[in-house]
Amino acid sequence: MFLSEWENPELDLHKSWREITFLLAGYISAYYNTPQGKIPELIVEKGYKKDFLPFLVIKNSQWDGKPLINAFGAGKDIGYETGYGPVRYLQAGNEVGQILDGLLELSQEGLENRFIKESQKPNPVPWIDWSDEEMIDYMTDYYNEIVDYYETAVKEQKALLLYLT
Repeated sequence: MFLSEWENPELDLHKSWREITFLLAGYISAYYNTPQGKIPELIVEKGYKKDFLPFLVIKNSQWDGKPLINAFGAGKDIGYETGYGPVRYLQAGNEVGQILDGLLELSQEGLENRFIKESQKPNPVPWIDWSDEEMIDYMTDYYNEIVDYYETAVKEQKALLLYLT
């Protein structure tokens, strides 16, 4: 296998990867086994211990009819661990393209609607600061950066290594 360097820098989500993972994929990494750690339709096998759930995209979620997109937790573990779990590999073309298609179908408006819907629940997911008035703006900015990143990867036919530091 030959690797080529990609001119795009890494995608920096600061410390907001947990929040954006919930809004995109419907679960909080490493907390999906708790009552409020995921949306009800995500079923986790008993004894599953990884940080992220193993799916790319789930179309037509019961949450809102939009896709659930596992933009940071998807891919094949390649055996190297970082501070927040294993490095994962997404194949150029099909896998990266599926994630992009899901992101585009969700749309910025769909992400905002998920945020508003969850924030208005009597007991929203506790790992997100719903009182921060700028949180929705941060999340939509990150959503757009993620879409741009995946669009570039698809356009340039690049695979992705996913990891959190």
